[in-house]
Formats: sequence, C-alpha cells, structure tokens
Amino acid sequence: MTSRIKVAVVGGDVSPGQINIRFSSVQEKKQAVVMVPLPNAFFSEEIRWYLEDFAQYHPFERERAKDAETALIDHGKTLAFYIHCSKVLESSQSTDKRRTLIAEIEDSPEMPPSLLWEALERKGALDSFGNVDTVIVTRVFISGPVGHGLRDMAFVDCNGEPNPLTVLTVLIVSARADFEKDIPHRLVAQEALRSLHAITQTYPMLKDFTRLEVIHPATFKAFQSHLEGHRPGYFSLVHLDLHGVEDASGK
Repeated sequence: MTSRIKVAVVGGDVSPGQINIRFSSVQEKKQAVVMVPLPNAFFSEEIRWYLEDFAQYHPFERERAKDAETALIDHGKTLAFYIHCSKVLESSQSTDKRRTLIAEIEDSPEMPPSLLWEALERKGALDSFGNVDTVIVTRVFISGPVGHGLRDMAFVDCNGEPNPLTVLTVLIVSARADFEKDIPHRLVAQEALRSLHAITQTYPMLKDFTRLEVIHPATFKAFQSHLEGHRPGYFSLVHLDLHGVEDASGK
C-alpha cells in the first residue's frame, strides 16, 4: 500500500524561526497547515558537512560524523512528528498492513533548504511512522505558480490548429551505483532547470507552466510508485539518468 502526501510552504503570521507548512494527503483529500520550527543553524551546518564533505574531504573525523548522523536522524524524527500532528495520515495508520509513504516536496524559493526532508528516509526516522516501512522523498521544482486561469488560453500550434495551453512537466529519474565517485545527480537537474529557464525566456507566456520533478534515490520501486501517483500522460517527458543495475529488491 502506498500513501502520498504533498508538502508546501504557505503564507501567514509565524514566530521567528518557524514556518507554516501545508501537508496534504493525496488519497484522502485531507490537508492541514502546521507551524514547523526551523532547525538550529549549528546542527544544519553539521548535517550539511556530513552529507557533502565528510566522505570526500574529512573521512577520518568519524566522531564528528557520528554526531552529525545522530542529528540527522533526530531531525527526521522531528519532521515525522509534525506530519503526525497534521493528522493527514490518520486513517491510513489504522491498518496493520505495512506501507510506503511518498512525500512530495514543493521546492519553491520559500522552502528553507535547512528543513532537508530527505531525513525522513533514514531508518531511525521511519520508526516514528509506525506501520510505514519505506519513505520516499521526491522534490517538485516549480518555476512559477501554475494556474491563474491561464490553462484555458488557446495557442495556435505549427499546423494552425488551436491548442489549449498545458503544463510542461518533466520527470528526472536519477540513480547512481557509486554515489561518491559518480557524476552528482544535481548536475542533471541543474541542466534541466537551465533548459526550462531558456524556454521561458524565449516564450514568457510559458513561465507559469513549467514543472520539474526529480526522483532520487531512484529505485525502481520509487519510480513505479511515483508514476502510479499520477494520471496517465501527466508527464510530458521522462529522463532516465540511470547509472547502475536493479537488484532483486527493486533497488
């Protein structure tokens, strides 16, 4: 069983060091806004160091890395706690069947990088979800607010026929067999963002209609669950950036 939630920043008055996060359950059509505290700056920097610099530049600072790993797990537990507080998964938790939770993060300019929702995928954070045995965090990059009544505008295609304007949605599936030595998956996403930006520079009317989604880590199970969460034809383009092999467990 797969449950999917969407996570986005919303406006409103907040205390310093906090931010309003909207949690929405896709299947149950429930949503709630929860005030979430931002992580301590020191621990955020230690977690960043652990994820980005430790293996490559400081492999012998193992005690520091151990403390940073603990901080990362604690951060994941904190995020899980606020998802629990939103109660958007309340009815799903009543079943004994193990399930996968997909958290789709709207990566807008307002979403603080320090929240690092990928911490939910850590084993220690999983324990906070009860009957969830897998958490998959995906990010959706939106270049502008989709909507504003422009979906119904008609443009003429190259054959002279009117075409309703639709959203250009690109999915990048990025997997690495050797995370430390291979090309960083972020480089692929950056190039895709540059291409979408170039399109919107040439055709400004498309600015509000470009959408980029990235699956990483890109296991086959994550890819399958992501597709099942959308209607057929939702994605305009799927880019398979796969370096590795699939094992018996779908990883």
